[in-house]
Amino acid sequence: MLKFTSWFLVVVEKSPLLRGKLTLQFVSHLARIRDYFGAVRATVLSSETVDKYISEQLETGFKPATVNRGTQLLRQGYALAMERKHLHSMPSIRRLDESDNVRRGFFEEPELPPRCRPPARLPPGIHPLYGFLTGWRKGGIKNLRWPDVAKQIIEDKETQERMEVEVVFLPAKYWKNREPQTMPLVGELAEIIARRRAARAVTTKGGVMLSEFIFHRDGLPIGDMRKAWKTACKLAGVSGRVLHDLCRTFARNADNDGVSRSVAKDIMGRKTEAIYARYRIVAQGEKISALLRMQKKSFASPGRVVTMSSPAVQ
Repeated sequence: MLKFTSWFLVVVEKSPLLRGKLTLQFVSHLARIRDYFGAVRATVLSSETVDKYISEQLETGFKPATVNRGTQLLRQGYALAMERKHLHSMPSIRRLDESDNVRRGFFEEPELPPRCRPPARLPPGIHPLYGFLTGWRKGGIKNLRWPDVAKQIIEDKETQERMEVEVVFLPAKYWKNREPQTMPLVGELAEIIARRRAARAVTTKGGVMLSEFIFHRDGLPIGDMRKAWKTACKLAGVSGRVLHDLCRTFARNADNDGVSRSVAKDIMGRKTEAIYARYRIVAQGEKISALLRMQKKSFASPGRVVTMSSPAVQ
């Protein structure tokens, strides 16, 4: 009789490893599911048992989003077992509401240390500046490789000037919406790549090796960097920021700089207007500027009379 453990291992093999997403977070979610359900026969697991697991996780202190990541693996495991004809049905696995888990953080200009923004004091080889300048997800940035960098002749649409620039290509399997991404390496991006090229050679016990990855730690791909990021943010005085805040910061900056939505979405690698709108968070400073500008225009209009209501006299 099929047990959960057997096909959860297949999920690990076929999904995260091939997509380059076997992270510590994934392993943690998988471990909790395997510990709770690993000895339960797949054919007898009930929705009530899954609900009990969800309730216990919430009582332990896990957030709905964290619980959902685990039950999502449970659901994926069942789907894979049914696809391979090991099972014919699955229990109803409910999904918790995550509406209050939507992040709206971004970096304000005063929070960005010059040249080493954002934030300062990250170890060499970490990639926040690339994310700040492009709005790319960390998973895509970590999988950029030197063999995927090539020179191309590109025309600047504003100046009509043709120039030779390096362009980096990211295969579709490393991007969330499964579409390949490209990025012309100009300006500060070119400077980043030049610094990373200078740091490509790594000295090991066996001699000098050239890292395959553009962003690496001692020649190896960057793994989990939450601790390093958290420490860097604390030292920079911007505690509580997450790496994904860089995507929202890029969307706001692109909008304020007059970049068209279609171009901004393509740079960020987001397909729809709805997804892009989630990243375009309006800052309080923008609201203040808009309100003052509108009020100044309103009161300055000739012939306009504004009546202020007053409380009735008792």
